[in-house]
Amino acid sequence: MSGDTNDFVCPNCTGVKDPRSEVCRSCRWKVHSHPSLAERAEAQSRGQVRYVSSTPCLRGHFAERYTSSGHCIQCLRFLDGKPEPTRDVPEFCECCGRLPNGNGALHLDHSHTTGAFRGWLCSSCNMGLGAIGDSLDAILRAAAYLRRAEYVGR
Repeated sequence: MSGDTNDFVCPNCTGVKDPRSEVCRSCRWKVHSHPSLAERAEAQSRGQVRYVSSTPCLRGHFAERYTSSGHCIQCLRFLDGKPEPTRDVPEFCECCGRLPNGNGALHLDHSHTTGAFRGWLCSSCNMGLGAIGDSLDAILRAAAYLRRAEYVGR
């Protein structure tokens, strides 16, 4: 084992395990053969994209998991280079104040320049900020445009 705190450890052989695989490379033990499989199947049958398991992932997270793969969302964020959130997921979008739309979950928003966590957004706000280039200048130009257009229409 490398000793890196980010390694996923197989509970059977304590070897380093690929976090995206359900089978340990060293001993070939199927890691996810526990009660969370029933929870995942139940969430899938209800058409949910995500679910929360009563058992922690291999890194000890009680975070949401994807029903398609069973992977811990918090672990995948780390692997994808996204920052750790500095606060829990709220009930409403931190940009528009509405309930989540799309898949029913809020998205972790982060700066693509610094990598820092910014907040939790609904799909519409997340895509809108991305479409405008995550630029405050572009947002201010868009606001000025809407103000001008509002006066023209009177």
